[in-house]
Amino acid sequence: MIGSGILTEHHLTPVGWAAGNPPADRVETWTRRVFEDLRYGREEVHWHCEWASPDVMRDDRDALRVKHDHFMWESVRFRRLIVSIGAPL
Repeated sequence: MIGSGILTEHHLTPVGWAAGNPPADRVETWTRRVFEDLRYGREEVHWHCEWASPDVMRDDRDALRVKHDHFMWESVRFRRLIVSIGAPL
């Protein structure tokens, strides 16, 4: 495949998503890999949960993720985009 990959780290907090250094109030950390397939003019976005706070119950983390899920699905409106979201820890 001809293309390029971009890897970024995002942190879920009570007020939404933050990029960069982990904030003190993060509840999960996810990596987002974007692969741009130049041959077919499409993108693939893959999310993988790397860390979950042991101090926050899974149900509470699930609720925050649902509340702020627009970020993970931000690009679905583009026709030639594939999005996959892995299971949280």
